[in-house]
Parts: sequence; C-alpha cells; structure tokens
Amino acid sequence: MITNALYTVDSKEFTLSVVPLVTNVSQEHIAILNTLEIEQLQTIESSSKKAEFVTSRNVLHSILGPQYEPIQYAETGKPYMNSMNISISHTKQFVAAIVSKQYNVAVDIEMYRTKIHIIAPRFMNTKEYSFYVSTEDRTVIWCAKEVLFKLYNASPNFKEHYSINICDLHDSGTLTATLQTPAIEKIIELSYFRTLQFCLVWAYNS
Repeated sequence: MITNALYTVDSKEFTLSVVPLVTNVSQEHIAILNTLEIEQLQTIESSSKKAEFVTSRNVLHSILGPQYEPIQYAETGKPYMNSMNISISHTKQFVAAIVSKQYNVAVDIEMYRTKIHIIAPRFMNTKEYSFYVSTEDRTVIWCAKEVLFKLYNASPNFKEHYSINICDLHDSGTLTATLQTPAIEKIIELSYFRTLQFCLVWAYNS
C-alpha cells in the first residue's frame, strides 16, 4: 500500500491525496487488488499504464480503507464507484485522487511543460491569455478547465465555455470560474496547490 502522500486534504466534504507514481510494482502493491483487478492488470502491456493502474487503486485504498471497492468505468471512460464519488488524475510522476460520499468531485494534476504555450490559444480566452503568461500559471488554467469539464461534462470547448476570473496566482489558493453554455450557467470555486514539480486543481459540488 502507498503511504507516502505528497499532499493531502481531509475535510468534511472530501478527501484528497497526491502520491508518487509507483516505479516498481511489488507484491505489496498488488495485495490490495481483488481477483478481477489482478486480471485487468495482467491485460495491460505498457509498464507505465500498469504503474498508473496500481498507483490509482492503492491511493484510493489508502483513503477509503475497508470502504474501498473496485473502480468501474462509464461509457465515457470516467471512473466511478457505486458507493463513493471519485476522481483520479495522473501525470508522468504523480497520481491524484479525490473522494467524497456526498459531493461530486473532480481533480486534475499536471507537471509543467513548455508545450502549454503551443496549446494555450486553444483553451484560453483573450483575457486569460494576456494575463497568465508563465508556464506555471497557464498550467493552473489548463488544470482548472479540465476540472470543470470533469465535474460538469458540459462542453469540450474550453476556450469559449469555461472562463477563469483574472487574479494573481500563488502557491495555493482559490479560483473563481464561470461555466456558460446554452444549457448551463454557473459560477464555481476551485482550489489549487502547486509545487516546483506539479500543479493540482480540484473542486466539488452538490
């Protein structure tokens, strides 16, 4: 089981944890898997995908303990549990998971890459693009819009339908976002945390 969490939030609304991606899958990591999960693991050929599979289940097991149940997947590919609301995100070296009994939840984690500047015009509106210019800041905005998409599945048009209110970003804090489509109009608060290695954004709603 994974116990070396890099960042955790344990509140009455949700529990969030970030852990390093397992680099060497051991018997200890596999021990928490049931028969079906072990069979699923054996069908995965990619070593990185195996690591993601094992790490995500271990971090959820660390959060839920005896309440853990095998992850299922909706037709959209979104992971879910019957008794818990969950969201999982992974990047090259880290896995993040958020769990709530009563709220819908979403999380996104990303490492910083200069490629963000190439794709920025496709997911940032004019105000965002002008104000948020660093790799780190633009990664926060990307994560925030990913979280909004995961939470509401309202539109894949990140540039037009999800807008982040302009504010200075720090090591941690909150962002206010507006979701506006022909069918939905909402104002949402998101939380973020960042280190020198990664950026993390999450949110929950009722």
